[in-house]
Parts: sequence; C-alpha cells; structure tokens
Amino acid sequence: MAKALQPINDNSVYTQKQIAQAMGRSERWAKEFIRANVAFADLGNGLLAVSGRLFREAIERLSERNNDPQIT
Repeated sequence: MAKALQPINDNSVYTQKQIAQAMGRSERWAKEFIRANVAFADLGNGLLAVSGRLFREAIERLSERNNDPQIT
C-alpha cells in the first residue's frame, strides 16, 4: 500500500525535507525546486525554509505553464 502524502498547509513553514516527504520526492529535488521557484529563508547548513502558501503558488504557476498550449 502506498504511503499517503501529507498536505502542505498555507499557514505553515516547511523545510525542504518536509516538502520532499509531503511531495513524495527526493530532498534534492525539493531543494532545487525551492531555490529556483520560491522565496525562501536559508537557515544555514544547507537547510531551507519556505511558507506553504508560497510553495503551493509556485507549484500552481509551474502547472499552469506546463498546461499552456501557447508555450513551446
């Protein structure tokens, strides 16, 4: 049975590790995605923090871009 993914709450702050676990992705993917697409706080020692709302909005923007037939 597949592990249920945890929801990302708009009113919370997450580390890249928590984002990776919630998305079912690697921590490296989460860190690279956050650095490229979301305003984040660098907590030192390679640890990033991001708000749930900003992360969700970045995912939505990416999804819209990928579904836009005018973008090649």
